[in-house]
Amino acid sequence: MTLASILADEKAVADEPSPSPATTSGQDGTRDWSPREHQDDFEGDDEEFDPEAESAAILDMYTSANGQIRKHAKKYFLNVNGDGTEASHYAVPLARMNKMSMQPDYDSCAVDEAFEIAAGRDTNLANYAAMSRLVRLKQREGMELNDAQRDHSIRHMGAMYTPAPTAQEKDAAILKTMRR
Repeated sequence: MTLASILADEKAVADEPSPSPATTSGQDGTRDWSPREHQDDFEGDDEEFDPEAESAAILDMYTSANGQIRKHAKKYFLNVNGDGTEASHYAVPLARMNKMSMQPDYDSCAVDEAFEIAAGRDTNLANYAAMSRLVRLKQREGMELNDAQRDHSIRHMGAMYTPAPTAQEKDAAILKTMRR
């Protein structure tokens, strides 16, 4: 195989139209894309979130041979009553089992459901600490906040989550102090 034939093959592949046209968002045909946008495509989760089934799957994973639930399961639930050694102590899962890795992954729908519960949907009593914890979780995991979560972060967490200054703003602040 010669260099000319390899280059011709590469040019032919590059000239072929793609099987599915890309959707665009800008004038130049570019599109903003993030892996979280298509997270469900990779995990293969077509069914709706079932809290009881997901709770059971997560607790099965973190149950030792002697029947004790390990403490690592706590981070995947909104409410843990008692010492967390029994399945009945765990309520409101925040994660879904990933079918490929067989590990729990935080799920945006589950966190949204937990946020509504923490906001007092069932009891009319809001738990602001739990709501803030869920907003921080979604921010840490790179999930988009819905309107109620964004409103909560602005009203109740504003001092904690001011945007970081850009490099240009830092440089301007340094120059401003140097001029004095």
